[in-house]
Amino acid sequence: MADTFDANTAKTYATVGLVFYGLATLLEILGVITLAWELSQPWNRSSDVPIVVMWLSIPILLSIIFSIWAFFAFRKIDEGNYVDARSSALIVGIFGLGLGGFLGGVFFLLAYMKLGDVLRYAQQPAQQPAYTVKPVHTSTRVCVNCGRIADGNKHYCAYCGSKLPE
Repeated sequence: MADTFDANTAKTYATVGLVFYGLATLLEILGVITLAWELSQPWNRSSDVPIVVMWLSIPILLSIIFSIWAFFAFRKIDEGNYVDARSSALIVGIFGLGLGGFLGGVFFLLAYMKLGDVLRYAQQPAQQPAYTVKPVHTSTRVCVNCGRIADGNKHYCAYCGSKLPE
């Protein structure tokens, strides 16, 4: 129960972080377009417009790259691949703090911490119930790593992050 809650919390944090990354990227693009327009006006006699726009495009490209990376980190959480998602969330979170996507970075660091809780919980031995329950479905998949029953059509175990058998 706690691991599912933590996994959903991590997914929520990653969603909010992804939104903030996207907003930061859009604001950077709008800022460069506005600056380029201002520098190209007749009252501004500067000939440095291409150089300024080129140098300001570098943070935009980095922001776009990390927005895409944030999207793929979100997808890994959604698929239940928590081990890989945790690494991506840490990298996206740290770089987000310094590249203008500060709030996105903060939320991805929060997602990183929650994914750590999920993985820590998954490493605890599974408690055996005092009674046995008949399985409802005959096509139940069991994780070969931790022995827990897999949820739905996920490709990775929600408890330990291991790839599930087909």
